[in-house]
Amino acid sequence: MNPDDSTVGVVGLGAMGIGIAANLVRAGYPVIGFDPSTDSVTTAQQHGVTAATDVSTVATQARTAILVVVRTSEQVESVTTDLAAAGRPGLPVILASTIAPATARTVTDHLTAAGLRPISAALSGGPWGAKAGTLTFMVSGPPQTVRDCEPLFAAAGSRTFVVSDRPDVAQAAKLAVQLIYGVNMMGLFEAFRLGAAYGIDHADLEQIFRHSVADSWVARNWPHVREWWESNGNGLDILLKDMRAALREADDLALALPTTALTFDLMRAVWPAFGGSFPRADQPAPDPVAWT
Repeated sequence: MNPDDSTVGVVGLGAMGIGIAANLVRAGYPVIGFDPSTDSVTTAQQHGVTAATDVSTVATQARTAILVVVRTSEQVESVTTDLAAAGRPGLPVILASTIAPATARTVTDHLTAAGLRPISAALSGGPWGAKAGTLTFMVSGPPQTVRDCEPLFAAAGSRTFVVSDRPDVAQAAKLAVQLIYGVNMMGLFEAFRLGAAYGIDHADLEQIFRHSVADSWVARNWPHVREWWESNGNGLDILLKDMRAALREADDLALALPTTALTFDLMRAVWPAFGGSFPRADQPAPDPVAWT
């Protein structure tokens, strides 16, 4: 591939990354992407994404920026190590994965030392929002780098909130979002159980919740949310990972988050209810394809 001056790199072409990459292509950007899953790569190619053989190739070919859209902190650390070794000096690196603020600080320090320009752009909206181009981005980092990347956020999302010039702050904003999401999900789950016990039709309850004080994003998108929960370890475990990170951050800050802690514990019972097994802290649910 002969990189165009506007080539964007995307590392991670899973449920979120593929939607972002496809929307960037639709916006006119040449996109080069990498994912260890051959199925994900094939799907990306069908959307006009050029496939790279590894992270280092993405690092050398990208010209506008590189988005990191992988699942775990360990994956972020692995990817950014490769980017630091091979990336062009001055290239923006957008951390779109949800990671702990402490991890964001470590990773951005490493990338900055290598001459790259990292920012955090935590995102919300789920795979359906990524596909539709309606994601919400919570962004933090050096102002000029944020401004340079704003056209990418506009191509892949509908709202961008710049919350700080410190790269770790956007990750704290995303963890706050995940706390509300998790608590709200548990409330809806229990409300449906109560309704079912009295024989109230599930579809009727959905409409009641959407047109009353029970209305929320989760209520309006319950079919999507439930589908995500039932996706064989690829949905709820991500939320649990984020809530665990929030509780660890709160512990470090001496903050009491009792509702979050209770919700996290209750989800251990919800997960088996959908036929899955709860991923332990030291044994997280594996990706369908190991990240290498």
